[in-house]
Amino acid sequence: MKKIITFSFSTEYEGSGEEEVFTFEELGIDENMKDKEIEKVLDKLFHDWVWDKFNISGGIIITKDKDTIK
Repeated sequence: MKKIITFSFSTEYEGSGEEEVFTFEELGIDENMKDKEIEKVLDKLFHDWVWDKFNISGGIIITKDKDTIK
């Protein structure tokens, strides 16, 4: 029997959620991996899936206060 995973998200707005079902094979996950390894891979895949659904990108920029730059 193949293992399946369901990715889903919802927001406060009605009808704005999404749900998709994948097999481990479709996600490239070896079912014999340790649980912690599977969890780590799924966290990354879920994050990528959500960002793709919203079609957004982002980043973090750290700058120094202009008064402290010499």
